Amino acid sequence: MPSLKKVIWALLNNVVDLMIGIGLLVIVTRFYSTDDAGKWILFTTIFFLITRIREGAIQTALNKSGSGVSEERRYDVYKLNLSVNLGLEIVVSLIIYLLGWLGIPGSLKEFFLLYPLGAIPWAIYRWQVYAHLLTHEVVTIFRGNILVFLVLVITTGLIFYEKAPVENLVYVLAFAGTAGSLYGVGAIGFRKLWKATIRKEDVKVIMHYGGHGALRGFTGNIANRINVFLTAGLLTMTDTAIYGVAQKYIHLILMPNSAIQSLIFPKFCEAANLGQKDVLRELFEKTVSSLMGFFLIIIIVVAVLAYEVVPLVNGPQYIQSIPLILAILMMSSITAPFGNAFGSCINAIGKPEVNTYLLIVVSIVNIIASYIFISNFGLWGTILGPFVAEAVSLIWTSVILKREVQISYKKCFSLVPVSYKVAIHKANNAYNDYIGKKR
Repeated sequence: MPSLKKVIWALLNNVVDLMIGIGLLVIVTRFYSTDDAGKWILFTTIFFLITRIREGAIQTALNKSGSGVSEERRYDVYKLNLSVNLGLEIVVSLIIYLLGWLGIPGSLKEFFLLYPLGAIPWAIYRWQVYAHLLTHEVVTIFRGNILVFLVLVITTGLIFYEKAPVENLVYVLAFAGTAGSLYGVGAIGFRKLWKATIRKEDVKVIMHYGGHGALRGFTGNIANRINVFLTAGLLTMTDTAIYGVAQKYIHLILMPNSAIQSLIFPKFCEAANLGQKDVLRELFEKTVSSLMGFFLIIIIVVAVLAYEVVPLVNGPQYIQSIPLILAILMMSSITAPFGNAFGSCINAIGKPEVNTYLLIVVSIVNIIASYIFISNFGLWGTILGPFVAEAVSLIWTSVILKREVQISYKKCFSLVPVSYKVAIHKANNAYNDYIGKKR
């Protein structure tokens, strides 16, 4: 596990992400109609789906090539990685803009015409986050995120003051992404990036691991976001807004999982590169058990506060999203830690094709099951489809990891009580150290 200090900084970064996500969600649900909110949620689902697909290609190759190497070598990796990242986003942005110009789809035409303005700066901003994570520069990421948050507050305030249409919120992403990019890439070093060399061996790595990462990103994120598209197609934009609010809260609540897993992935790669399977296994089991223990507490907190917070933050019309939030959270508190750690572990040992194949199959199961259940049960079908898919995934991944790295899911569950004892012990030591310094 990373040091407690780095975990705390990573969680602080997620608090800022939480503030950003909640802030935009409040503006849209409080001050725009549910129909406009549904359009914004549908657009941002597409926006961040594309972001995740691109990041799937970039992050895996970045960690595989850049872990445990010299600074000069790492900057070579940075340069290629950033170039590919930016190239991919420019191509996608042109396609999205063309669709908007052609009026496809009609309800999102204005959003698509503005897409490149938000997407290209945001792509660079997100890339520098992963680049800093590679060297665990979590304080730098935090400062950049604070800057992004402040720009978001100012630009969102101006848009609300002018009573601008909901699609103008794309400008918020544009200005915030630009500010975060300039700060983050500047901290890495513009001159060092310019002087770095693109190497043939890194091109091979990014084609192999990046290709599998992009395919995993596509299938996995389509599966995760398919219910937004299905509710928009099979139900109404109001239903899309209700489900979108629930999904947004789940994404925000699960951010600590993503933060810690992002810190763990380079360590997985380092242990695998050194052939230390025992270290890899121990790291997996401790990470997953700690995260499950954490989310068990979060479930209780959310159950107590949800019926107060959601109506207050988003309005009484979104109270229907609360049962969805609780049901999805109960399922995700177990499946999310295992799912993310599995992907990192399998990529680290050099078998991305296993992860890709599994994700494709599970995603197909999820899409088919979700379509059937939403068609028959409405909003509640958004829970039943993923439940079937996650059950298949949990059983399948446990068999694979037992065979490849001798990891036991049963042991992960048994270590949850131990994770509480360890957390209490660390908190007590930190408190005693603090008291000792004050004296």
